[in-house]
Amino acid sequence: LNWLVPQSLGQAESLDSIAESAIKRMETLPERNGNFYNGVNLQNLSLAFDWLYDYPGFDSNRKAAVREKMLLMAEKLIDRVEGREVVYGTDIMHNYCSNAALAVGLAGLALWEGPDDSQAGRLLQIASDWYFEGVFPAMEMMEGGWHEGMAYSLNHFLEETPIWLAAYRTATGEDWFA
Repeated sequence: LNWLVPQSLGQAESLDSIAESAIKRMETLPERNGNFYNGVNLQNLSLAFDWLYDYPGFDSNRKAAVREKMLLMAEKLIDRVEGREVVYGTDIMHNYCSNAALAVGLAGLALWEGPDDSQAGRLLQIASDWYFEGVFPAMEMMEGGWHEGMAYSLNHFLEETPIWLAAYRTATGEDWFA
């Protein structure tokens, strides 16, 4: 969360001022900058949204505004991975799929408001499909590795996949590690 939390964490600032600073940053994120719509930014925003959810200064109006940004970011990633925007395409061997899957999945978990929340539920379903129909089968073809070498395995799969599995288990109780 480097981009949300100041480097001075633990020094003179109070937790309230850090939380307020993070919310303001979330509220002012670019809305139409195509370069901003990447998995890492949505992953960070999702973690911050979850972290701040019960903070008194993160009221329902502020949550709703950030939620809309997160849904827009998730849609942009979905368009990229599913080929509606010709950036990545649907090839499961593309290293961006796991990054986007984690981002869309974390957004779904952070935004989840219950069984009637079709938007967050859709994000969770898409992320699960990407993992079980794309990322995991691609890794199985290479006996758990990634065809682009160890750097991609470390950066995209060995780091991101356990985060998704742990986050999903913490939120739902379902253990996909097993």
